[in-house]
Amino acid sequence: MKTIRNCLFLLSIISIIGSSCKKYENGPDFSLLPKKERLANAWKLSSYSEDGVDKTSTFNSLFKDALFTIETDGDYTFTYKPLGIGSYTETGTWRFINDKKDFETNPTSGIGSIGVHHILKLKDKELWYYDEDNGVKKEYHLIP
Repeated sequence: MKTIRNCLFLLSIISIIGSSCKKYENGPDFSLLPKKERLANAWKLSSYSEDGVDKTSTFNSLFKDALFTIETDGDYTFTYKPLGIGSYTETGTWRFINDKKDFETNPTSGIGSIGVHHILKLKDKELWYYDEDNGVKKEYHLIP
């Protein structure tokens, strides 16, 4: 009986600590993988919205076969086919900012500009973030 009580007490403490350490609005509550390793992946779009309105099909038409590859060494590559024609590649560097609640991309090639991306969810198989662009909230849900 004492062992069960000790286990329940320990689980309660872990639960309290875990819930207070949650960094991102949509999780995870706990992960053994460091944030940098969870962010590093070859990401493709699963959904996209602007101010809460689903615009996934529009995004996929404009940025055909979009792939956002983030490396642990601080480099990234963004590739796609504009309107399904030709190809576009942007390369640059990235880093965490604001106590790792956001990440910043700084292009070194291509036509992009420095961007701040606010992380909503960061799992090894899911990345949700949003950007603000002229008062429009653009939310991206990505999968490997």
